[in-house]
Amino acid sequence: MNSVTVSRTTDASADEIREAIDRIGPFIEASGFDEVTVDGDTVRVANQVGFATIELTLALVEDSEAALAYEQRDGIFRKMRTRYVVAPADGGTEVTAMTEFE
Repeated sequence: MNSVTVSRTTDASADEIREAIDRIGPFIEASGFDEVTVDGDTVRVANQVGFATIELTLALVEDSEAALAYEQRDGIFRKMRTRYVVAPADGGTEVTAMTEFE
C-alpha cells in the first residue's frame, strides 16, 4: 500500500482546527477539489484533471485518534483511506493528513 503524509503547524488552537474540520464540506473543498457534496456520512468529491473528471465517493469512518477520517467506497483506487490528526505543537497546533492507497 502507498502512503502520503503532510503536516503543517499553525498558530490556531486545536479547538479552532477541529471546528474547521467539523465543517466537512468546506474543509475538504479547501484541499483542492472542484466539487464536494456531503450527505450524512457520505461525501462525494470531483476534480477536473485535464479532459477527465475524477470522482470519488467517500464514507466517513470512526477513528478515535483522528479529527476526521474517511475511506473510498467508489472511485479510482482499489483502496483509499485518509485521516487528519490534530496535536499540540510548539507555539500552536500541528495538523497531519495521512492517506494510504492502492
